[in-house]
Amino acid sequence: MSEGFGQSNYCWDVQSRNGTLFALMSAAFGPWEKNRASIYRREPGGVWQQTAALPVDMVNPMRLHVQPSGTVYACNKPIVRSLDNGDTWEVLQTDLPDNTTFQWLS
Repeated sequence: MSEGFGQSNYCWDVQSRNGTLFALMSAAFGPWEKNRASIYRREPGGVWQQTAALPVDMVNPMRLHVQPSGTVYACNKPIVRSLDNGDTWEVLQTDLPDNTTFQWLS
């Protein structure tokens, strides 16, 4: 199941869209160890493959959100977005305060 993750061994978040799984991973050994993040995706019946590299270093805490349209967001600060399932990424200019944190909403 974990084939394709390389050195990434810590899973921050997993999201699903139409059977495709997206995983936000890093090579950290726990939630408070900082390490560059990568996003992987797995098509139904396929293997995990890394998406394009994120345009910024992202460290903990991090979140992932996949919309039904296929738009993928990853955030801590800054927020990055992909409109093509992770083939390309862009940094969103948000002007969020430095102490911004992201949490799950029910």
